[in-house]
Amino acid sequence: MRINHNIAAMEAYRQLTITSGQLQKSLEKLSSGLRINRAADDAAGLAISEKMRSQIRSIHQASRNAQDGISLIQTAEGALDEVQAILHRVRELAIQAANDTYTSYDREQIQKEIDQLKAEIDRIGESAQFNTRKLLTGELSFIINQVGGNAYVSNMTASPSTQPGTYKVKIYQEASRAELTGVTNVSILDRIHTGEIVINGVAIYLNSTEFSAALDKLQYVIDKINEKTHNTGVKAERVNGHLKLVQTEEGSEEKIILSGSQALLQDLGFGAVPSVLSNELSGTGPAFVGD
Repeated sequence: MRINHNIAAMEAYRQLTITSGQLQKSLEKLSSGLRINRAADDAAGLAISEKMRSQIRSIHQASRNAQDGISLIQTAEGALDEVQAILHRVRELAIQAANDTYTSYDREQIQKEIDQLKAEIDRIGESAQFNTRKLLTGELSFIINQVGGNAYVSNMTASPSTQPGTYKVKIYQEASRAELTGVTNVSILDRIHTGEIVINGVAIYLNSTEFSAALDKLQYVIDKINEKTHNTGVKAERVNGHLKLVQTEEGSEEKIILSGSQALLQDLGFGAVPSVLSNELSGTGPAFVGD
């Protein structure tokens, strides 16, 4: 029995298959203009490029949002330009009518034109729209557009009835875990005010005498807070002598709500407001509406 074979031909065919596959990949890259066409080409590179592509698309959309906002303002501006021109004409007619060289009939005709101009102002105010939204009737709330690929101001509004005054505005940023860090170095304090702080609805009692007697004053506060971690879902940590509160759970629904007396919160470095909310929180500051 004889088995016929041709090793040279089989090796040539194998090399041809390899070369053909490489040629196909090269032609695919040349035709698409992309170095990575599938995950098999470069898995890590594909992950990075897809992340960058997502960011680029977000920025492009944010740019379009900004252009839409500009278009809205330009539409309102065009309507107001016409109103301004009408008001100039009304003033001109009023000055003209003040001249005693005109008769009562002349002034009646001037008044008719003024009445028509007033009606035109009302018509412009009612008809000025952008994407079916009326711009000059007072119905349009104050709007902050989404103009950044990573911006998270989603819908900040002020109704027409908003009264002048001072308001507190919470500024949010993306975060995987809510946290809050005091601005005062607690380890250098000699004493604090006796009282309770409330974290996520759970009261924690801090005693001034115990604080003063503790060798590590910041650790005293940390231990008191961590005794209630299973109830509050919040863990206290030390960061360069400052007190830091961290949510044990991740997610935008998990919050840190801290309240207490103003004096005690100031002792712990959490500012002068009697209540502090942290959930993807960047900071708080005053906002002034009106005069």
